[in-house]
Amino acid sequence: MSNEIAELNALEESQGFTVDDPSKASWALGKLKELRKLTEQNKQLADEQIKRTQEWLDHENEHAKESIDYFESLLNEYIFAEKENDPKWKLSTPNGRLSTRKVPAKWNYNDDQAVEKLKGTDYVKAKYSINKAQLKKDAIVKDGKVILPETGEIVDGVVVEPAGEKAVIKLSE
Repeated sequence: MSNEIAELNALEESQGFTVDDPSKASWALGKLKELRKLTEQNKQLADEQIKRTQEWLDHENEHAKESIDYFESLLNEYIFAEKENDPKWKLSTPNGRLSTRKVPAKWNYNDDQAVEKLKGTDYVKAKYSINKAQLKKDAIVKDGKVILPETGEIVDGVVVEPAGEKAVIKLSE
């Protein structure tokens, strides 16, 4: 397969291959099909390797994580035991430092309950959005501009790009 790709690249460079008849189009579709199949095979191979590597990594790190948790819990106990004796206690060693830091209060919200309680105050804000389906249904489009039929006003901030065509390449199975 890679030999065919090299031949195709050489053909493109030397002759400037062009598709100008049904036979060449069919040949190009065949090559496109082969290349897409090759990229899919490469992706599958890479995905298998990635999966195996991830499984290995997870297995290896699982044991390390248990040890990390164990040593962190020992150090946490030590830190807070020392802080009880000396509120300004800190420790610096060649392998690292131990200290504490203030943690701000954490606010946990039940939005439905809080909004219901705070409705009508400055603590609740309304969110506006465009009803796009209704606007498309009702509006008049002229020269890419959207016009409201009730008032004849142009809607700033909405522009309609004209419909066009795009090439579709479907490969047979």
